[in-house]
Amino acid sequence: MSIRTLIVDDEPLAREGVRLLLEKDPEFSIVRECGSGSQALESLKQHTVDLLFLDIQMPEMNGFEVLSHIPGAKMPVVIFVTAYDQFAVQAFKVHALDYLLKPFSDKEFYDVLNHTKEFLKLKSLEPLTERLSDLLFDMNGKRGDTKAKYEQYVSRIAVSSKGNIILVPVEEIDWVEAADYYVYLHTKGKSHILRETLSTLEEKLNPDQFIRIHRSSIVRIDMIQEIRPFFEGESVVMMKDGTKLKLGKTYKQKLKKFLHGDL
Repeated sequence: MSIRTLIVDDEPLAREGVRLLLEKDPEFSIVRECGSGSQALESLKQHTVDLLFLDIQMPEMNGFEVLSHIPGAKMPVVIFVTAYDQFAVQAFKVHALDYLLKPFSDKEFYDVLNHTKEFLKLKSLEPLTERLSDLLFDMNGKRGDTKAKYEQYVSRIAVSSKGNIILVPVEEIDWVEAADYYVYLHTKGKSHILRETLSTLEEKLNPDQFIRIHRSSIVRIDMIQEIRPFFEGESVVMMKDGTKLKLGKTYKQKLKKFLHGDL
């Protein structure tokens, strides 16, 4: 009997990576791939799922919120696929939950998968449900609480380049440019393309470090050199590397609070 698997991640590239690796193991069958927490919950209502690959940081509903909405009787085995580190990973270790820290190698993936197979052979999910409940308590300060006590943002972003995965540290990003359903990460004279919308990426960046200045751009706050007036009352943001970026009128007030000055 195949292990019925649900993949949940808001990043298409991440979902594809998990799917391609799973397809190499005949013991697993993929029920569905979901790009949001709400889609995941709907799929869990419609299908019996044995294994759930779950991203933590997703817009609208994060991974912990998804778990808090799953009835104990329908709780599958959960493997967290996450860009989190430090606090969250320590919590997973304490509660003996499987996780994959992005970006992960094929070996790391299959090591976790083999451990999961052994767990499923026990045919008892009650201990798992208890551990998940304890994890939610540690993360939120209250069992079943859906609002995280600890807000954590990504420290690295995985991008695909010529068949390889490049890990871009967030602290190296100067500004981000939207291009339809993609974004360009501009880092010290280099650009990396990421298959993600600007709004989705904005949710993952620390708002104390990054600010949106236009519908098509986000900038690192400490890279801003000055604000200059432009044509017909508009303004441009001058970056320290000489880049000029248009400042959208709807984002002017928010930027003003960070800069403590009049535009």
